[in-house]
Amino acid sequence: MMSISTISGRLKDRGVFILLLLLPLLSEAQISHAVEASSFLFTPNDLTINAGDTVVWTNVSGTHNVNGMQSIFTSNPESFGNDLGEGWVYSFVFNLPGVYDYRCDLHWTAGMTGTITVVSESTGVNQDSKDPLFSIYPNPVAGKLYITAGADIRSVSIYSATGARILLHGDVNKANHEISLEGIVAGIYFVEVRIGNENRQIVRLVKR
Repeated sequence: MMSISTISGRLKDRGVFILLLLLPLLSEAQISHAVEASSFLFTPNDLTINAGDTVVWTNVSGTHNVNGMQSIFTSNPESFGNDLGEGWVYSFVFNLPGVYDYRCDLHWTAGMTGTITVVSESTGVNQDSKDPLFSIYPNPVAGKLYITAGADIRSVSIYSATGARILLHGDVNKANHEISLEGIVAGIYFVEVRIGNENRQIVRLVKR
């Protein structure tokens, strides 16, 4: 007959073994991201998340809402949002990769807008399948990257293969733009170019 201490030790070992089996599952669990709505701001107003993650908006002061409807932002992969009000909490699970814009209907003209970039677990960043809105060269690139569009470029972002934004050029406001990639390690990246208020596209970039 086994002693109490032997049984206890075996149960403890089994518990550790089960925990080790569960760790990979726990590490892949979806993440919840918090955004606060107050005054004339969403904080943070720019998020990069994985497909399947949840964003939770909390209205901490004032009358606001979250409006990411496709009727307003036609390039959003799907619609999300809530009604104007005070003291609310709203959440949405983003399952479709892509770039989502949203706003507060009452204060968007004062700059109360936000962006959610949802990256695919398989590719890091979703690549738009629409006709090209811009061209980049050279690709692969070693030093400077040149971007040419048919209209004024609003902003340029560069993301790593894991979806982390490593570079942002905002308020470009011209059709031709250049970016120095000196100091950025070689690898696969994704370039997101925004043109106007609603048009954007993401293309794959190889850095030498």
